Amino acid sequence: MVWKYNDGSLLKEDNIALIEGVEIYNSLLRHKANKRLIKIILAYKELNERAGDNK
Repeated sequence: MVWKYNDGSLLKEDNIALIEGVEIYNSLLRHKANKRLIKIILAYKELNERAGDNK
């Protein structure tokens, strides 16, 4: 059996959230055809930028 996870329709973005001095590596997988793709990407980036702001 051959497993094929990405036929080119998935995009991956990696990022790091810094929380209390600890780097947390995370990734976002999204489908290219998602109608809300830009909003999802912007929200993901904002979450990583704001991580650790609440103290």
